[in-house]
Amino acid sequence: MTWPLIERELRAALRRHELPKIRVRGTMICAAFTALYLLANFASSTREWGASLNSLLFWGGLIIILQVPKYTVGIFSEERRNQTLGLLFLCGIGPGELFLSKTLGAALVSFSRLLIVYPFFAISFFGGGVSLDIFVATIVTLPVLLLFVFSVCVLASVLCEEESTAMFVAILIGVLLCFGPSLVFPLAMFSPAHHAFLARSNLTLGVATIGDFWFASGISVCWSFLILFIAGFVLNRVWQDKPKAAPTGTFFAKLDERFQSKAHGDVASRKKLSLRWHDTNPYVWLATRDRWPVTLAWIVVGSVMILWLIPCLFWPSEWMRPANFYLTSIVLNYALGWVSLFAAVKTIGDSRRSGALELLLTTPLNHLDIIRGQMVALHEQFRPVAWAILIFEIIMLAVGLAAREWTPESLVIYIVVWAALIAWTARFMGSFRHTLPLFWDSLVCGRPAYVALKKSGFISSPAWIAYFLVIMLPIIRSILSGDMKHFPTGTFGEFFMCGVVLIVLVCLRRIRVILRHNVEARLAMDFRAIAAKPVPEPSDPRYKYWKSGEHFPEMFSDVLVNRIFQHMKTEKTKTGTER
Repeated sequence: MTWPLIERELRAALRRHELPKIRVRGTMICAAFTALYLLANFASSTREWGASLNSLLFWGGLIIILQVPKYTVGIFSEERRNQTLGLLFLCGIGPGELFLSKTLGAALVSFSRLLIVYPFFAISFFGGGVSLDIFVATIVTLPVLLLFVFSVCVLASVLCEEESTAMFVAILIGVLLCFGPSLVFPLAMFSPAHHAFLARSNLTLGVATIGDFWFASGISVCWSFLILFIAGFVLNRVWQDKPKAAPTGTFFAKLDERFQSKAHGDVASRKKLSLRWHDTNPYVWLATRDRWPVTLAWIVVGSVMILWLIPCLFWPSEWMRPANFYLTSIVLNYALGWVSLFAAVKTIGDSRRSGALELLLTTPLNHLDIIRGQMVALHEQFRPVAWAILIFEIIMLAVGLAAREWTPESLVIYIVVWAALIAWTARFMGSFRHTLPLFWDSLVCGRPAYVALKKSGFISSPAWIAYFLVIMLPIIRSILSGDMKHFPTGTFGEFFMCGVVLIVLVCLRRIRVILRHNVEARLAMDFRAIAAKPVPEPSDPRYKYWKSGEHFPEMFSDVLVNRIFQHMKTEKTKTGTER
């Protein structure tokens, strides 16, 4: 049964992801860039253009790898969502055979895309400027890195039942495994992405040897197979549609029960919320009864604060810099913003997907009460977390003031930047009206994690991650290193950059206010009509054309029927008779 399942996965990938078009377009793009390099260096006497072409192809391979989660995180989550895993096992397929077949089929699709750039790597090698060690490290780095990304996506697909949720889990696991060991310098060699760092920086500069690269590559491969083993083990436990509960009275059962009550809320806390909000707005109780978003926010904020305090204890002279304080504040605000946005779309998205929203609208509770209740729930949930971040920012501001000598110009820049960051934090103590566009998107599609990820840019533009790797990582590295040790200094360039950033932020805020007003009007008029429509499937091709804040595109058959009825109505008006 293994080969038919692999063939099924390949046929599904060929039908859904347009693999022939992607391969042809990718080959044409690589050929075009290679031809431009050949023409530009045809008359040159030096043969060093191969190094720049090699780097360009490497980043192109990274972009291909970053596309892997889009078509890999659903290989098992789709089966779990449709509850077809049990049917496959009833056909005589074992868990190991199913896992091997589907994983191997998806791996063939993933690695076949990466083969596009490999013929052009050979051209870059013969172009000169690339040593044999760097060439070998480059062509080995990409498949090893792809194997790690693929294994993380498979694990996320096994753990989750919804594709967009699996995407978020895959990103979270990948970031923790890649950047977690890098925070402690001696453990950086155990990062699954350390071999890529060696291939593109240390080998080029002569800091590391090819032996170090092979050791780091072996570590990454070990990580990948360990994650795949864990995924297969988990699949063997969760394949049932309704797995058996853990026996009561055991230590692990009590531990799980205690964690669930603390993380999601117990009966007493929910009864207390019901007494408070039942007569005022019952939807507030519905949106706040599950405490997991707030628990997640406290976990993230607390982890960032602890990670900030560790360098303060061991390297106070190197860490007590305003640039590090700014970076910490940005991470805290961005984390709280993402969690609050996910909480804003979770309740309405889950209710829309399960059909509970239509039942809510049959009660005396109207759609305006639902919208207001969601805003009040977010305010009640995340105001304490925002206060904790604000107090922490004030402490960092005071520590930064006492850590160095200030000139009037540098002090102005320091206060202006902190004012902007504190204003960002104060935004989470308001009415949360800025979440209404995402509230609308979740109402339309019924996929909370997809909406949150689309807002972050990870789904709509995977190249955004490549931009982060190319542009933002050097900036962060300069902040953490000694390059920005004396920032701010009060120079004209710093005043100019602060002015430009403030103008851009004001313009973006104005644009978002206009978009929010349009969404508020649509929510007031079309809420009930949207709730009555069927929920689009995750594989619906209309997602390609759907824009945030807009209605979901209608199917061609629906458009055709509407045009026919409109034409009949027009004819009736003209002739006065019914056709």
